[in-house]
Amino acid sequence: MSESETSQHTPALSSDELENLGPGCYVQVQESGYQFWTEITNIEGDDFTAVVRNELIANPDSIPASILAKKNFCKKQVTDLGCDNYCFC
Repeated sequence: MSESETSQHTPALSSDELENLGPGCYVQVQESGYQFWTEITNIEGDDFTAVVRNELIANPDSIPASILAKKNFCKKQVTDLGCDNYCFC
């Protein structure tokens, strides 16, 4: 399944994994039925600001521009971690 399709399976992320996130971490988020990779730039509690990493989206044209322009997410939206693949924290 591509990054832009809704996944029926969400990996179980532990609270420790989510708690250890910081600026520079790559995380896959789900927004409005789409999944895509972001790079965290700032974290405040359970909310974070991130840059969408378009180069990691197989078909960026399949995701509406309004969703790709989003900058603010919450940890509940994280579906996967980029550790050891996209970032080496």
